[in-house]
Amino acid sequence: MPELTSWLLPWDDDRPCKYVVVFSRFQGRLLLSRHRDRSTWETQGGHVEPGESPWEAARRELWEESGAEEFTLEPLFHYHARLAADPQDPGAAGAVFFAEIARLGPLPESEMAQVKAFDSLPENITYPGITPRLYQRIQGRFTHQEDGMDLHILINPNAGRQIIMQDLEAVYGAFQSAGDRPRLELTVNAAHSAEVLGRVMEEKPGAIVCCGGDGTLSATVNGLLAGGSQIPLGYIPAGTTNDFASFLGLPKEPPRAAELIAWGQPGPIDIGRFDDRYFVYVASFGAFTQTSYSVTQSLKNSLGHLAYVIEGIKELPVLKSYPVRVETAEGGLYEGDYLFGSVSNSTSLGGIIKLDGSQVDPTDGKFELSLVKRPKNLHELNRILRSLMTGKVDEELITFVHTAGAAFSCGEPMPWSLDGEYARGGENVKVEVLPGALKLYR
Repeated sequence: MPELTSWLLPWDDDRPCKYVVVFSRFQGRLLLSRHRDRSTWETQGGHVEPGESPWEAARRELWEESGAEEFTLEPLFHYHARLAADPQDPGAAGAVFFAEIARLGPLPESEMAQVKAFDSLPENITYPGITPRLYQRIQGRFTHQEDGMDLHILINPNAGRQIIMQDLEAVYGAFQSAGDRPRLELTVNAAHSAEVLGRVMEEKPGAIVCCGGDGTLSATVNGLLAGGSQIPLGYIPAGTTNDFASFLGLPKEPPRAAELIAWGQPGPIDIGRFDDRYFVYVASFGAFTQTSYSVTQSLKNSLGHLAYVIEGIKELPVLKSYPVRVETAEGGLYEGDYLFGSVSNSTSLGGIIKLDGSQVDPTDGKFELSLVKRPKNLHELNRILRSLMTGKVDEELITFVHTAGAAFSCGEPMPWSLDGEYARGGENVKVEVLPGALKLYR
């Protein structure tokens, strides 16, 4: 059966849907039906007929496919699914219900041949691409546990323009409405954030959500991976540039980002390792590298993205290049006097440098190596700046390759930036890609 990509959405009476799915509980167990032409098991449900509401369709399908005569019906949520291999597939939307059956009658004459009660979802199900995804959300109703999950929301209240503080109630409500049990943790500084994260990891919640800028995200990922944690991570972008969030297409509004996490599903993304540290979307040296970590928080709060541009312009008169030798994991060798270099997994770096979105995939096991040659004159400098700000590579001046890792050698220590934070680089640095190292809601 083709692999599906699916999304869960909160219940909305006005949301159109093509299908209904009913998870039925009878005498405390999951009641499934078997089609007369199949040996697999499935929930009750089917198409919404013309002129029929989802509620009416759910009641009809439940009776036709189980023989339920007395029951209560509760709307849960909506879903949308499409073929994973075809981004152009419009997919189909459905409504999910929960039924508590008090009395079963004879199975009506229909395509169903049998009903059977299970303690949990069996392996031999008719629709393995979507049913387990839906069941995961409500399995507590059949295992005598609460629906939803425990999660901790780590908040950097100083990130961006501190707008997150205005949305805390809506963020909290988004998780509560999905049946989750959120706990808010406001952090004071980097040391306190690390302390809180360590404590939260020990509690092993269903998910950890970090709320802040790119630096907050990077610090949280470092803590998770350094601690060997497999806890899924949600990210509510609330910083100044939010490069990685923009690349992933995460909502800019904190309540919407929270809703995506509450109803979403974590998936693997690649992470970079820089010696013994981790980075989410960029490790860079040279021009504009200092910009990312020298802009003060107060300047970012007052000017936003413009603060990075101003700081980048200030660097232009003192641009410094480095003689660097780079060897990629695939055996490529590059040597030259480079003004800037990066290993990245995003289309925007520091809010200034742009990469072509068609060339960047956060899950392909490779990052993008960019090396910018030292310009010989103002004309070449203009070409470089135009190329970096538009994402159109000038191949005479810029090297751009996909790689699973790279080793950098330089005759002098080079300062680096990891996700906008300073990193001591030294003369020899190794960068590698860790495929699928993080589970992220997106």
